Amino acid sequence: MKKFLLMLGMAAMTMLLSCTKEDEEKPEEGDAFAVSYVDGLCGSMILSIEDKRYYDLGERGFVHKGVKYESAFLTSAPCKQSLARVLTATNSERATFMVRITDNPPVCESNGVTCMALFSPSPNKFHHIVVLR
Repeated sequence: MKKFLLMLGMAAMTMLLSCTKEDEEKPEEGDAFAVSYVDGLCGSMILSIEDKRYYDLGERGFVHKGVKYESAFLTSAPCKQSLARVLTATNSERATFMVRITDNPPVCESNGVTCMALFSPSPNKFHHIVVLR
């Protein structure tokens, strides 16, 4: 009888711990999510994640130039044309735009010059992105 009650209790605990609220669904790989531009340096950018469902993709509580961000990550800057198009369309570097994480870095035309400057500190999470709008 003790074994039965123990197994029943463990099953109940497992069911309780596996339940999630509908509004807390985890994002699926390939989902688009909103970010805002924080800063850029050479070929790197820091982006702040605006949708709390995706906060786990970034470093929580990242501080840059005295401003604390809920969740931020480092990325290689997408091709200048796509980023310029987004920033021009929104008229602000602080505006929100949509991105998708990809396994492959963007392929851009290069003039052969590479800047190696880095942010210090920088977010501890890095993702390649595709800018959607």
